[in-house]
Amino acid sequence: MNFQEKVTAIRGVGPKTANLLNKLGIQTVGQLLCHKPAYYKDLSSITPVYLLQEEEFAVVKATIMQTPKWIRKDRKFPLFSFSIGDGSGYININIFNLPFLFEKYHVGDSYIFMGKPKSFRGKLQLDNPEILSADAPLGMLAYYPLTAGLSQNALRQMIGNVLEEIEFSHECTSAFLEEYQLYTLQKSFIELHQPQNAETLATAKNSLAFREILLFLYRMNIQSMEMQSAEAFPFNRGDLQEYLQHLPFSCTTAQIRAMQEISADLAHPIATNRLIQGDVGSGKTAVALFAVYIAQKYGYQSLILAPTALLAEQHFHSAAKIFEKKAALLTGATTEKQRRNLQQQLKNGEISILISTHAALYEQLDFPKLKLLIIDEQHRFGVIQRSRMVERYPGLHKITMSATPIPRSLAMILHGSADISILDELPPGRIPVQTFLVDKNKRRNLYDWLAQKISEGEKAYIICPLWEPSEGISAVSVQEIYQAIQKKYPQIRVAFLHGQMKNEEKTLIMSQFRNGEIQVIVATTVVEVGVDVSDATIIIIENADRFGLAQLHQLRGRVGRGDKPSYCYLVSDGSGIERLKVLKECNNGFEIARKDLAYRGAGNFFGTEQHGTTSFSFADLIQDAELFQKAKEIFSLLPEKYPEVDHIFLEYVRKEAEEFSNTYSAI
Repeated sequence: MNFQEKVTAIRGVGPKTANLLNKLGIQTVGQLLCHKPAYYKDLSSITPVYLLQEEEFAVVKATIMQTPKWIRKDRKFPLFSFSIGDGSGYININIFNLPFLFEKYHVGDSYIFMGKPKSFRGKLQLDNPEILSADAPLGMLAYYPLTAGLSQNALRQMIGNVLEEIEFSHECTSAFLEEYQLYTLQKSFIELHQPQNAETLATAKNSLAFREILLFLYRMNIQSMEMQSAEAFPFNRGDLQEYLQHLPFSCTTAQIRAMQEISADLAHPIATNRLIQGDVGSGKTAVALFAVYIAQKYGYQSLILAPTALLAEQHFHSAAKIFEKKAALLTGATTEKQRRNLQQQLKNGEISILISTHAALYEQLDFPKLKLLIIDEQHRFGVIQRSRMVERYPGLHKITMSATPIPRSLAMILHGSADISILDELPPGRIPVQTFLVDKNKRRNLYDWLAQKISEGEKAYIICPLWEPSEGISAVSVQEIYQAIQKKYPQIRVAFLHGQMKNEEKTLIMSQFRNGEIQVIVATTVVEVGVDVSDATIIIIENADRFGLAQLHQLRGRVGRGDKPSYCYLVSDGSGIERLKVLKECNNGFEIARKDLAYRGAGNFFGTEQHGTTSFSFADLIQDAELFQKAKEIFSLLPEKYPEVDHIFLEYVRKEAEEFSNTYSAI
């Protein structure tokens, strides 16, 4: 078994289970192994029954002492109970809403029971505890994001089967691993999914992140654009003023400075490689479109790549206001007929700016005068994919945009030797978003207030960490909130968004939200990056404790984009209240990222993953800033110090590039 095989190659996985895994974005064996646990529970400490405390999580290993008996057998609320003991005492187990388990439990059978004891009539009892077999390994137990129909135990079993049968290739030498205190790839995945303790888990995560960063650096090495010759754009001082007249707003000093830097870049016969880095709402798109304006004015074509269809659609609307019919959109939802028309228009020059998602990387586009490539949030695209576009159109000027608040040193690693323009001002008239912390027990009052504001004409986002309820993860889902609003506030026009929806569905909902047909959107973090609806003024983020501060800041940036007061409500269970206060007190993305790292320290191994989707599965752009720097230093040493390891990484990346090239050319 290898990483590329379909999940149906796994023992016990048939078409039905494969469809469930597909809902989680898992189609291959490798994707299953990279499906990271949301959190872990430590089962290494068994608590005797007589030491159990009310409302304190405990792991009990005990034997069933009494035959299960029905307390209520009706369909609405079936409940049965039995007693367990471990020699130190006895406690009742109550199982409700799971009548099919009644026949499973027998006197004399031993199990591991996990949960928080509750007091009833002066005695402790466990309600619907998690129950494992008595021989389950007593280490750390992984809990994964799930979808309806898939249980934690089933997913753990699948991953266990893979770990037993998969062949790991491209392993590094033992000397290299020992020097840098890394695990082999095999041990890293074993400890990620079945960790012995917190220490081995930390090493596994560090090993996987380090390997991933090294691979990234090797990929970047094959894509280097340094000193590549390119066609210089004619430019005169009047071009900037001419462009500014097309904008319905006044630009900041920082935006003007960045545009001047770009015009100087484009005037030289060397390929531009510039990063526009700015906080949420700082106006990066307007700066990038200035470069497009110059290219279009002098007869050249431009391509803008966005990480999501929603963001591509938004960039298209912005571009169409300036370039009108010279702008076009290409996404996965574009029909075959539309693609043919678009191809012809590109070829004959009717289109001078194309906005697209990853779709453009897999198209055989005839771009006769393509000279400018703009990539939004470059780290969300694969390096090999980007390199193919550069190879196909040599001499491209490249500009990237990023709202990810990372240090300059890390930006230089992620973006090669790019020059950096920093937008350190917000547009005039922007009112800082007021941020409030809300106890989860006050949610009813919050939603009553929201309903009142919606009746007054406001628009709102509600963000949830899950799309649907997930076994073992105590968090609010989009489905639950959406249904609750429909039931309690039927007057509100509400819709939902999540990552697995078709692009055309997401585009339609955002269009209806913009024009007022929809008043509230309940969504996952699919709206995290770049979505811009200027009259949306309220965002409620459920289970805010589960998100990193940097991601919460990005989400908060979906409101406050107009001239009306805007509000962000962070619903908290209290576990991260001190950390969340940072957002209440600060609106600077770079400062928030710095404090986020300080709070999270060396890693949040027992909590959820903190950041949105990037091209990195294991490395974290903020938390692992030092690891990126360390990997960069080691990368330069490998050819001499560890030539065998250098060869392993080179061969892996070359093979990867060749496979992509074959796929690319076959389309």
